[in-house]
Amino acid sequence: MNRITQFLKSQSSHKIYLIPIFIVIVILISSIIASSLDTTPSQTAGMGRTINVSEQDLKEDYGIVVDFIGVTPMMIGTGEVIDVEMRIINYEKAMKLLGNPDIGPKLITQKPNAMPMSPEKEMKTTMMYEYMFPNMGNLVQPGDKLRILIGDVQIGPFIAK
Repeated sequence: MNRITQFLKSQSSHKIYLIPIFIVIVILISSIIASSLDTTPSQTAGMGRTINVSEQDLKEDYGIVVDFIGVTPMMIGTGEVIDVEMRIINYEKAMKLLGNPDIGPKLITQKPNAMPMSPEKEMKTTMMYEYMFPNMGNLVQPGDKLRILIGDVQIGPFIAK
């Protein structure tokens, strides 16, 4: 009986070390699954992954040129907006990106915990699109890096003026 008791004690002490290992494995698997389901705007838009597009690709593939992104004062005492002006140089190509009125542009800053911004006002002509985004709390300052997200296409970065 003494040998059996000694054997059981020696075996149970080894199994105690398996519990923390098991917990670590469960945590690792959970974090891998959670990161694959992450749908933050900087990584995804809608259901697919974002496509990063340079200014040159925007011009060649979508017929759009971003003429201005910057902080603009509104009327006296009403604060500032972030003004985004896009010129259409090829209407047919541009409509691939801008043609769906349900998918408006969003502005993404590289500031921590900043959510994508939707335009407060927009003005469109055949060859010019202008969007005005609220600059709540002066979040965006001249010199900040900004990206434009339209559907699953992310454009930039641009330096705010």
